[in-house]
Amino acid sequence: MRGGAAWLAVLALAALALALPVPALAAGPGPGGSVFLGGIAVEPSNLVEGTPATVHLLLVNNGSFNLTLWNITVNDTVSGSAAVLVGSQDSVVVPAGTNVTLSFPWTPPGGVHTLAARAEVREGNATIPLPATAARVQVNKAPIVEPWTVVGAILALVGIVMAIAVVPALLERPFEAQTSNARHETPLDSGSNGRRPKP
Repeated sequence: MRGGAAWLAVLALAALALALPVPALAAGPGPGGSVFLGGIAVEPSNLVEGTPATVHLLLVNNGSFNLTLWNITVNDTVSGSAAVLVGSQDSVVVPAGTNVTLSFPWTPPGGVHTLAARAEVREGNATIPLPATAARVQVNKAPIVEPWTVVGAILALVGIVMAIAVVPALLERPFEAQTSNARHETPLDSGSNGRRPKP
């Protein structure tokens, strides 16, 4: 009887296990998926303060599941100053085995900048931050335009305009003078063999 009771207990546990729902496997970093921040790139490569640029953030999914990244941000820090948000996106789906690039407009001031990107994945009720990625970029100062350079350019432009207006008029004056002299000449007498009559 004891052996029969033991078998009945085993069968009851097996039935209970079969009746319980099987938890779904989460598609997060690990055996089922591998997602990470692939890096930051900025264009153009020669950055000048006050000139619009674009910051690109690469998202990589080498796993076999489509993964959603959350709370994606790119921040800019200059020489110990407080971080300034360059761009953000609430979420983006990165299909399995592919890359996704996010692009954010950026008009930087001069100096050495550190761009840092962060994102998260969610596994069940847990939020898992991904390792951050960062890049250091140099933004050159805008060239200073000296006042005398502006004045010189204005004077040169005025000189060109005056030359265009005056030179044609000067070229026309000799022609007008020759025409006027021809009108005031006395016609030769046809009967005087080409000589003018004596007064």
